[in-house]
Amino acid sequence: MTIVGLEVANTYFAKAEIVGGILLNLIAFGLFLGAIGYVLFTGPLYGKDKKDG
Repeated sequence: MTIVGLEVANTYFAKAEIVGGILLNLIAFGLFLGAIGYVLFTGPLYGKDKKDG
């Protein structure tokens, strides 16, 4: 009975580690890339060579 409980706990913590580790890191990395894209396309570097005169 104790071994079955340990197996269930191990499976639960493995799933929690995937969700809490990999998934949150992917979300944070996506937000990081989005912030870089936002700065690139809205900052002072974008369109610097498009002067009208």
